[in-house]
Amino acid sequence: MKFIDKSKFDFSCVQDGSIFCIPASMLCILKYYDVNITETQFTLMIKMVLSAPDRYPSFKAAVNGVGPCYLNIYTFEQLFPQTFDDWLKNIKDDIDLLKPIAIATRNSNGVHIRTIYGYDDAGKRLHLFNTGINSTTQIFQSQNNVVGAVTTINSGIEVYSYTDAEADWNSQYATKDQLSITKI
Repeated sequence: MKFIDKSKFDFSCVQDGSIFCIPASMLCILKYYDVNITETQFTLMIKMVLSAPDRYPSFKAAVNGVGPCYLNIYTFEQLFPQTFDDWLKNIKDDIDLLKPIAIATRNSNGVHIRTIYGYDDAGKRLHLFNTGINSTTQIFQSQNNVVGAVTTINSGIEVYSYTDAEADWNSQYATKDQLSITKI
């Protein structure tokens, strides 16, 4: 098993609203590197949507809108792996460097972001943190393979098997893009 330094990760983070999963996940990662960061989910969201032509949060908007605010401190990189093996390798490479990494999970109704903080090759699973919204919503639940189910998405720790991840990779709602943030 390999994990980031879990003592530095904010496992109490809950996203501020239904579309705040990207800023909440970014804030978890930024606070992992610097507990004194003064950003809020709202200020990260504003920086993202102002840089997006469609005014919608995305990893691309995070790179373009938030990344330049942290020049010489952090690098923001959206990754586009071409195969499941590359996707998994990106995750393991970041975790091996003690860097949490954000992933997108999708269904026909939209996208949700989770942050990976560890992996277990023996158990063939990823360890994720879901910032959740602690309310009822319609979203993809990777741990039980329900697509589009109305469910309560609570913030907290999740386990995502390599088998489920690969099935999701090959599904019509592929989970492919990743956001890697590195402290310089």
